[in-house]
Amino acid sequence: MTEKEILLTSILHCSRSALYSEDWTLNNEQEKRLFEALSLRSQGMPLQYILGEVEFFGLVFKVDKRVLIPRPETELLVEAVIRRMKDDRRPPQNVGGRPPELCGGRRTTDDRRRILDIGTGSGCIAVSVAKSLPRVRIDALDVSPEALALAKENAVKNCVDERINFIQSDLFFVFNENNANNRLGRYDIIISNPPYVCSHDIAQLQPEVRFEPRVALDGGSDGLDFYRRLIAESARFLRKGGLLFLEIGFGQRKSIEKIIASQSALRLSEVINDYSAIERVMVLGYG
Repeated sequence: MTEKEILLTSILHCSRSALYSEDWTLNNEQEKRLFEALSLRSQGMPLQYILGEVEFFGLVFKVDKRVLIPRPETELLVEAVIRRMKDDRRPPQNVGGRPPELCGGRRTTDDRRRILDIGTGSGCIAVSVAKSLPRVRIDALDVSPEALALAKENAVKNCVDERINFIQSDLFFVFNENNANNRLGRYDIIISNPPYVCSHDIAQLQPEVRFEPRVALDGGSDGLDFYRRLIAESARFLRKGGLLFLEIGFGQRKSIEKIIASQSALRLSEVINDYSAIERVMVLGYG
C-alpha cells in the first residue's frame, strides 16, 4: 500500500479493498487527523511514529520516539533464535532462587529455557520470541527507562508480560552489580540488535531515521563499540553450549570476526544472510 492508503485505512479502520469498494466521507475529526498526519510526514517523521504502531513478526507493537522502529531484517534474528531453541535437546537448567530485585521481589524456581535480550527497545525481539516459545523465560535489558516502559506495554498488549522480566541496565551492568557470584545462573541464548551506525554517519542518515533515538543508533566511531563489549562479556552469562545472536550492519562481518579472534571464549558458529543476500546475523557459540 502507498503511505496515503495506509493513513486512510488507519483513520477509517478499513481494509485497502474496502477503501476503494465503498463510498467514504471523512468527518471533521478524521479530516483533522489526516491533515496532521500529512503535515508530520512532510516534516520527515516516520509513518510508524505517526500511526503509533508497526507490525513485526506477525504482531502489532506500539512505537514512538522513545524507541527504534523495528525493521523487517530483525525478524531474521528472531527466526534464528526460535529455530535454534526448538532444535536444542539439552535439558533445561534449574536456576533456583533468583535474586528478588530481578524478579519482582519473589523467590522463584524456574527450569524453563532462559534468554537474555540486550537493548530490547520496543520489546519486539523479546515479545516475539516469548509468543512463539511458551516455555521460555526472558530477561530484557535496556539502558532507557522510557524504552522499557513502552516495551512493557507491548508485552502486555501481546499477552506475554508474565514471562518477560524487564530490567534497566547498560548491557551487563546490573548483573555485575547484583550478581557478582552469578547467582542468576546462565542463559541458553543471549540476543541483541545493538546500535551499529558509525557516529559520524548519523548526520547523513535519511531524515526519517534521525527522528529515532540516537542511543539506539550510535555504535561509536566505527560502529562496533557494543560488539566489543558484548563479545568480551557474554561468555560469563552463557551456559555451556549457549549462543550469542547478533544482528550486524552492512559490511561489518570481517571487523566483528577480528573482535571474535581477539578472545578465546566465543567462536563463530553461523552467519545468516537476509533476503538481499546481505550478511545480517552472526551466531557465536560458547563452550
